[in-house]
Amino acid sequence: MTASATPPRLPRPAGGRAGVRGAPGIGVPGSRAAPRSPAARGRVIAGLALAAALGACAPAPSAPPPASDEPVGTPAPASPGIEAGPRLLLLGDVAGRRTLSLLRPGAAPVILPVPGPVTVAVVPLADGSLVSLLADGRAHVVPGGAAGLLAGEEWQPLGDGGALALPPGTALGLGAALVPRGSVLAAVARPSDADVPASLVLVDAATGERRVVPLAGGAAGPPPAWIDERRVAILARDALDRTELAVADAADGIVVASIAMRALDVRTSGDGATVAVLASPESVLVGPTAELLESRTAPPGGPALAPGDWVVGGMALDATGRRLAVVGEDAGGSSWIVVHERDGAGWRETARLAPPQGAGGGEVAWLP
Repeated sequence: MTASATPPRLPRPAGGRAGVRGAPGIGVPGSRAAPRSPAARGRVIAGLALAAALGACAPAPSAPPPASDEPVGTPAPASPGIEAGPRLLLLGDVAGRRTLSLLRPGAAPVILPVPGPVTVAVVPLADGSLVSLLADGRAHVVPGGAAGLLAGEEWQPLGDGGALALPPGTALGLGAALVPRGSVLAAVARPSDADVPASLVLVDAATGERRVVPLAGGAAGPPPAWIDERRVAILARDALDRTELAVADAADGIVVASIAMRALDVRTSGDGATVAVLASPESVLVGPTAELLESRTAPPGGPALAPGDWVVGGMALDATGRRLAVVGEDAGGSSWIVVHERDGAGWRETARLAPPQGAGGGEVAWLP
């Protein structure tokens, strides 16, 4: 992504507007590997949940969590093509411990420190810096990004360093999205009680400003997806317990469009122009965001997963939507981050990056 000269700041609400009622949400995709039997896969599709909640929806602790004492990994020796290939960050659990990993083709995963055990998002910015969010809304930044962490740079509090005044019983879910051409992160605070409405949390990495925007209904689990500098798409459920894509104004949470859509996850590219829809654990559909909004249906095609592969975690389109990374598992039960790239009118698999041993699921992000 390329930042504009005047990046968007936190949208401001318009006065006197009321929210649109929605429906309760469902479970958050998590980092545990999902079951692999056919019956279990059916339950995943029917239940519209990829895995357990990574602990992110539990109420955040009242005291600041201790800093992670994960050791900083040593990069593997360089080999031809490593620097030219994709570089990704994976945030998930390894042996019950929240872990951030740097992944590159031909190299072993490099473990990077996280600011705390309840870290729910790590988002790269266009300038290479990293911003992280904790479940209680605290934010941290590393100006030097992944290279800075490898060199011993520490996470620093962003803004006042305190927790957000989230609605009672809610915490940030796993994952966050960066606004196109700007510095504002969007995440969803969800309750353990599905009957309580969710909230949109906005964090401006440039100023440290943070805001909580009430949402009239629930959120189905995945993080928001920015449509443009003003609107976000949130996967939700309607009054009949069917999944829908709710397009909301980020300034006030007002739902401006609701699209009935069977989906487990929805993500957009860094520029917002391309959308990826996880129609089932074995099917990812990718196409122009504008066409989805106009046709009110998911894209007709996308990359073909290898036989036996299925998605068990998050997805990430790169800045322009040319590459897609999915957190998956193969027929043998091995976890991979699989990269697909546009090849003319179609797609082809270009890389399989191995996560740390014992990892399963999690959120993936492209480094600039």
